[in-house]
Amino acid sequence: MDEDELSRLHRSSVYLDSQAHMAKIFSKDPQSWPGAIKIQNAWRGYRARKSLPLRINESLHLGYELFVMKKRLYRRKMLVGFFKHVVFMLLLSVVVWLQLGQTIHNRHELEHTVDEMVQSLETPEGLGFNSVSEVGDAWQWVRRGLFTKIANADELNHVYVRTYNLLVGSIRLETTRVSSSSCSWPDSLPRAYRLQSIPPDCYGKGGGEDSPYGPSHDPRRYQASERHGETRYVVDLGVDPKFAALRLQELATSNFLSKNTRTLTISFLLYNHALPMLCYTRLKLFLHPTGRIEHRSLSHAVSVQAYMDQHYWVQAILEVILLLWTFFQAYGLLARLVNRFAKPPKPVGFVGGAKAASVQRRTLSLYWILGVLRVCCTFIFMMYWIVLYEDGSRDLDLSVTRHYELERVTELLSLHEKFAVITILLSLITLLEFFDVSDRLAIISRTIRQVGADLPAFFFLFIVFWFTLAFIGFLLYGHSLIEFSYYGTAINTCWDIMLGNFVFSQLEPAYDPDDWFAAVAAVCFFYSNLVLMLLLLFNML
Repeated sequence: MDEDELSRLHRSSVYLDSQAHMAKIFSKDPQSWPGAIKIQNAWRGYRARKSLPLRINESLHLGYELFVMKKRLYRRKMLVGFFKHVVFMLLLSVVVWLQLGQTIHNRHELEHTVDEMVQSLETPEGLGFNSVSEVGDAWQWVRRGLFTKIANADELNHVYVRTYNLLVGSIRLETTRVSSSSCSWPDSLPRAYRLQSIPPDCYGKGGGEDSPYGPSHDPRRYQASERHGETRYVVDLGVDPKFAALRLQELATSNFLSKNTRTLTISFLLYNHALPMLCYTRLKLFLHPTGRIEHRSLSHAVSVQAYMDQHYWVQAILEVILLLWTFFQAYGLLARLVNRFAKPPKPVGFVGGAKAASVQRRTLSLYWILGVLRVCCTFIFMMYWIVLYEDGSRDLDLSVTRHYELERVTELLSLHEKFAVITILLSLITLLEFFDVSDRLAIISRTIRQVGADLPAFFFLFIVFWFTLAFIGFLLYGHSLIEFSYYGTAINTCWDIMLGNFVFSQLEPAYDPDDWFAAVAAVCFFYSNLVLMLLLLFNML
């Protein structure tokens, strides 16, 4: 630093002769206070050394002193931010634990019990839920398997499942239907196809049929209704076992299920008084156009209300603190955005440097974007919690005779869980921003920044190879193996091949061992997938 620049810095310090004078001038800008002291001391030392005969160190490098000072202030800022972020993560984890974590084990126990009960229900002939293969089998299992096991009421006309789980309300049957002329492929062909004497009826993939139907003497008995964005035909069996048995017999004789049926859903609600929890169960049979029936058993256990602990007020206070803290974080992120755009950029010493500095200053950092996402997800998952608290679907009478539907509650709870998990994950990732507080911790964040320029190219190449090999597997084995039957499952299977979860012997049923060309193709596909993907992965690492 030359003498003219040092003199300018000295003049900017306004000849601070006393500590009180300096405190008065720099009270509005605390960060300039240590800088002024450094400049004043350096200037006096420079003038003192200048009067010496040897005139040693005529120029003094003040830039290093200012750099050290800025580094200390930056470390102090990182340390404060690190502890604030850790405390915020602890608060977030405690709130999520109080909302969801306390009931997870009980929910698992109840859902597992109901699933076991469904799998154990069989007809006297041994027909179970997973062995239903035709529409007629579905009637047999519902009437002689499911209904006979849960229709045994006590003296109070209460039905219990697995000793302690009370059946609340009516069992509901829902179906979706397709038209017998729902196939559009004959009309879409560019020329006449070669098949002759084709059947008049064709049951396509899609649903959406909403026409009334019924027996010949009452063709408009079953009316369609719009429920959750889907056209369904709904019938409640009631709570009286005798009435429900007669109702099932009537449905069987009036063709409630037929070739036009695409899905059959059986839903009921259970209540466990010891936990206390509700379990909404939906048994779904999906009839594919090929005649194959897909079985799904979905049970979702929920608490009877949002706040279950006797110290619920502690949880409520922590939730309010979390919301207020998130509001302050949102304000801080907005202030950073305003300062980034409002502060004039520093000019750079080359042609076009000022413009480049302006673009660089207006480029938002990745941590700022992740912070915005974290704040948004925090507000969203707390909003879902408030909606669950205000929802009145769980305000029910256990002796009611109508069907209670908790599908909306289970959907809200699932969304609440997902956004809570995303919020925790984003909080963990944004913690990397404060790793510069220590040289040891900074190795991680510095490594990520250094490899950030190379990772996109590796990721692009990795995804191109991965998706291309998955497409090849989909074409070769999609018709033979369920692991490749859809392109999405083929992508997952190729990932399993790379990790060693899918072995070569699982490909053998897909080709004839006597066909040497198919065998060579299988070997080339499997080991090229394994070797190439591992090489790319090792290069990324």
